[in-house]
Amino acid sequence: MSAREWQAPGPNDKRSPCPFLNTLANHGYLPRSGENISKGQFNLDDLDQHNKIEHDVSLTRKDFYFGDNHTIDPELVDLLLKRNFNGKINEESFAKIHWIRYNNSKEFNPTLSYAIKQKLLSAGESVLLLNVIGGNTNLEIDIEKLDVFLKHERFPEGWRKPDKTVGMWSLLSGNSKKI
Repeated sequence: MSAREWQAPGPNDKRSPCPFLNTLANHGYLPRSGENISKGQFNLDDLDQHNKIEHDVSLTRKDFYFGDNHTIDPELVDLLLKRNFNGKINEESFAKIHWIRYNNSKEFNPTLSYAIKQKLLSAGESVLLLNVIGGNTNLEIDIEKLDVFLKHERFPEGWRKPDKTVGMWSLLSGNSKKI
């Protein structure tokens, strides 16, 4: 899959708390409106329920307790990007930011919900990013490319789908290292 033309969502378009799904809609792989997406014709914003796919300790969204838990928080993205090694984000970068996010949530979020499901979702974010955005670059992601993907929900210039299939096994095997 080479990236189709990107379009920012319009004022009535629906989006989810998942940057991957939103990017697919912004590029036209899913309906750009974010509505009537098979599997029972769900809308992307139907996923915007706490602890469905949105969860506390997200890399890019505030915890539910703090309010807007479905919109990208550029400060959180910048916090992640600062954990780069020579301009690249890798597994160690994600592990460090995850630890920072978890400890911050534990200290300041009195309603923190972080059981096994949320741990898997949280770890899955990192694994999915490394395998999809960094899949052809030794599981490393240039900070400029990650910035474009996370803040604008857009495939970065020059990105192409991973040479290897990203399936449930690669995600689960990656998750086991991060929990």
